[in-house]
Amino acid sequence: MGSGFSLLGLVVGGVRKSWAYTEDLTRADLLDGEAHVSAYRLAFVTLTETALPQRESMKLLEKAIGDLER
Repeated sequence: MGSGFSLLGLVVGGVRKSWAYTEDLTRADLLDGEAHVSAYRLAFVTLTETALPQRESMKLLEKAIGDLER
């Protein structure tokens, strides 16, 4: 992905509002356009669908740590 992001949602005056908050080393942005928010929602869904299960993630991290210690 290259940078972190958070999806935020609030009900304001009975209307649901959504934002995508992004940050990297030199800046942060709060995006409120539906096109932006939809793109980050899609990225989140894609990440959750392609992520390894917790146990496999732990094994992969342990292997990477072991490789670094050699």
